[in-house]
Amino acid sequence: MGYEALVNKYVTKAFVLVQDLAIDVVITKNTAEFDFGSNTTTTTAETTKALKAVILDINKESQDHNYEQKQMIFQSEDLDDLSAYDTVTIGTEVWEIGTRINNSGYVYLVDIYKTR
Repeated sequence: MGYEALVNKYVTKAFVLVQDLAIDVVITKNTAEFDFGSNTTTTTAETTKALKAVILDINKESQDHNYEQKQMIFQSEDLDDLSAYDTVTIGTEVWEIGTRINNSGYVYLVDIYKTR
């Protein structure tokens, strides 16, 4: 067994061991097209993927507008490439993916947010 398979095995085991700290989320992969004539972006939902994620940090701010931001981590082998057009559903709430999308090859670390 190579190191990559070994690390993936232990990352999977880690997500099993955190049990109730991991929550069920649904990642919706979207494609976006920009219309230069109307200066609008059209987003179309392509696929969804249910997986386990761990929320690492929660930040709520009220400056120009009220928003809530969360930082979450999940296995990258569970999902292909992410983009800022994709969304995360936690329960019934839909969250936008923020500017931080880090993929170590084993886990994703992403910021998600929603405006309240």
